[in-house]
Amino acid sequence: MLINLHNAQIEKVQTMVDRSIQVRLGLPELAPAEMTELFSALNNDVHQISFEHEETEKKSPSTRLRSVLYLLWKQSYKDKYEEFEVFYRARMENLIDQIKEKLEPL
Repeated sequence: MLINLHNAQIEKVQTMVDRSIQVRLGLPELAPAEMTELFSALNNDVHQISFEHEETEKKSPSTRLRSVLYLLWKQSYKDKYEEFEVFYRARMENLIDQIKEKLEPL
């Protein structure tokens, strides 16, 4: 089974008493099919994990903003907004409105 986890962030790496390593990943919202694949892999052996580290400077500003908003949603707003996309659109509308207020009339 091959599962591709795009835009995952390593949130925590911990050594265990038995000298194994535990890694916790943070993922953006996944499609239902991807969620099914991920849950079906639970407690199964993984034979290979590949990492391609992307430097923050190489990401577009909009991608960086979306990633930061995802982390904010996950840490503080998951109870209020069930889906990240709803939170994202609400926050973006708020930012757009704030900037519009600063514009001079045309």
